[in-house]
Amino acid sequence: MSATAIFRRAWEDLWRNPGVFNLVFWSLMLALGVDYVFETRLAPLLPAALTDPRRWLVAPPTDLWRHLAPGTALRFGLFLATTLFVVTPFRVAGLYGGAAELIRGRSPRWLWFQFFTTGWRRFWRGLETTAAGVLLGLALVLVLAAFSVLGTVWNVLGVALLLVWVALVLWAVGLGLVGLGALMAADRRPLELLGEAVGWALRHRGLVFGLGATFAALLVAVFLLVAALAAVPLVGPVAGVVGLWLLTGFGAVLPTTAYRETVERGV
Repeated sequence: MSATAIFRRAWEDLWRNPGVFNLVFWSLMLALGVDYVFETRLAPLLPAALTDPRRWLVAPPTDLWRHLAPGTALRFGLFLATTLFVVTPFRVAGLYGGAAELIRGRSPRWLWFQFFTTGWRRFWRGLETTAAGVLLGLALVLVLAAFSVLGTVWNVLGVALLLVWVALVLWAVGLGLVGLGALMAADRRPLELLGEAVGWALRHRGLVFGLGATFAALLVAVFLLVAALAAVPLVGPVAGVVGLWLLTGFGAVLPTTAYRETVERGV
């Protein structure tokens, strides 16, 4: 099965299970709540160097944090820890776990509150999934750092190593989709599921790369479409909301569909 066929199956799964859009609503509301707390409670206390992304590229990290008051640093640390270890696992479990339940025909009794019931019930699986995602991201950062050092020593390799890293990132995105689907759709031990997903990804490198590249192309296409419509009165904001809603819903069902159509079926 090709990557485009998997995406087509995911699109069909999305419209066969409209309850996914209810999960998307609560997930986006939770994300907006976190953003509201940050903008109203923390952002006014942070130095301008930390809230302006342009400063991150020209100032050393030590300079960015030098003027941060101890009390503010504690608040900021607690906010980050709560977001990473509480809110994100709950959101992952509620959105992706809820979508997996719907796709597999496990419709709950209280569909409107499925996001919260599934997020509570599968919180620890969401935490395990979040930890796996953080480790995968750290691995990519370490590879980039190693490639940067090699590119500095041998300038000729710089461009080639950058292209290799981009290809590795796209492959990791495909692996992340399949691994997320495995953790959300199956009830076995996380290490067993992740080992199975990684083993399958190593044997099907082309398909995994295709999944990551297709997903990246989809994100770019949606962004360009919404950006093109943004200048149109009324249509632009509506298109942005609809695009975000559809993309989030599609992204919620894609991992389970990818896992079902590949690893689970022994493709």
